[in-house]
Amino acid sequence: MLSYYLRCYGRFSFLEDRDEHFRGKGYNIGKRQASSSRQKGTVWSPDLEIYIRNLPFSVKSDHLRVWFEEYGTVHKAKVMEDDYTGKSLGYGFITMSSTDEVKAAVDRFNGSLIGGRKLTVRSGPPPPKESPYRCFVANLPFGVSPSELADHFDQDGDVLDAKVVYDETGVSKGFGFVIYGSAEEVQNAVECFNGTLLWDRTLRVEVAEARQGP
Repeated sequence: MLSYYLRCYGRFSFLEDRDEHFRGKGYNIGKRQASSSRQKGTVWSPDLEIYIRNLPFSVKSDHLRVWFEEYGTVHKAKVMEDDYTGKSLGYGFITMSSTDEVKAAVDRFNGSLIGGRKLTVRSGPPPPKESPYRCFVANLPFGVSPSELADHFDQDGDVLDAKVVYDETGVSKGFGFVIYGSAEEVQNAVECFNGTLLWDRTLRVEVAEARQGP
């Protein structure tokens, strides 16, 4: 049944049609309330968390829950959304009930293609919001999303997170940050991407200074 969920079509709108299939199987997509409660005796640990990146923008929290329930008890499923636009940021989190379930789910989903996008799935907590290993990226196309920015920079190094900075109205300011796991990856990204094109704009990429937000 899992392969049925993950089958990739040319467009990802199949999720809407798939909802009816889930309901027929006893899942209540769009109506089910995600619960953060844990079974009696289950102790929370960072080892029970799963971080998922490069999700198609059509994926909702309930879809994540249904997929990962194939591998155990899902206590929490969340796709992160932009504060201004309400659109998916292309990444999310899962909390399960045992490390065995986490391992099985990570082994199954990491590298899987959904909607033409290759998922990055890791056990453990998400990358910290503040990291010393960051690129400052200027002259971004105003329509580029954080996930698209991450995808672009993921060609050279393992991107942990990417942020586009918006003004108070939700309009991009044309710059952002890409977070890596090491100083070496940051330097490689600067050398690889500075002066290159993203869509129709020439990027300015440099090592982010400590005073630079967010």
